[in-house]
Amino acid sequence: MEEYNNGVKLWGNNSDDDEREKLSFSEVVEAQQQVVSGLKYYLKISATHRGINKMFSSVVVVKPWLHSMKLLHFAPASTSNTNQ
Repeated sequence: MEEYNNGVKLWGNNSDDDEREKLSFSEVVEAQQQVVSGLKYYLKISATHRGINKMFSSVVVVKPWLHSMKLLHFAPASTSNTNQ
């Protein structure tokens, strides 16, 4: 979510509207883990956007031995298919 919010600041017009575009984390609703070269997490996240609760999906790869965490995907969650 932090990367998304930083992107809003970078690509926005640096106005007061940027604050309204930012997401505010609520909770992780669902999580799945896959062992790859590290750990890949598939997360469904509840966040507030412009005062409205919305669901987002994200994919994060964590390599603890490198102290590395990389966001691969972050987008609004599909409402048509909740079990992926």
